[in-house]
Amino acid sequence: GRELRKPLILGAGSDIADMAWNNGGSSLMVKKIEGSAVSWEILPATERPVVSLVDSKTNIPVFDGDKKMSTLTRSMIREVSWSLRSSDEFYLKAGNNLYRWDLSQNRAEKILENVHSFAIFGNNIFFATENGFLAESDLDGKNGVSFDRPGVFISEKPFRFLKNTNGQRA
Repeated sequence: GRELRKPLILGAGSDIADMAWNNGGSSLMVKKIEGSAVSWEILPATERPVVSLVDSKTNIPVFDGDKKMSTLTRSMIREVSWSLRSSDEFYLKAGNNLYRWDLSQNRAEKILENVHSFAIFGNNIFFATENGFLAESDLDGKNGVSFDRPGVFISEKPFRFLKNTNGQRA
């Protein structure tokens, strides 16, 4: 048979840093590093074209209610994660803040502050704060709970959180 999917092109000096499937398994998000620039692309599992999710042209308006507060650009965004609610919804970490981004409306909303690292598990956001505490909230950044444990050492690199089939997180 003939390959119908569009290829992901990597230039000289480019690397794939991370990959993650969306909830339905229909698209793969790829984090690319090209020199000092980081970008994210969506590779559909069908013959649809590759979509540049976060690249040099990215300007994401951040709103508080109906009021535009600021704009996120590629240089500000450090991590991107799929939402489990919609293939058009993503979570972005920029600075110490976590944003929920609705791609179809190109609008983001700050939902958590003081975030070092995060992961989406089911209907919750599991995260480490800049102070080294582990916490969890719902997908809207509300109903947060801090775990009653000693703080963890914070390095510059983000943590990679995992969850096993029994629901235990590491």
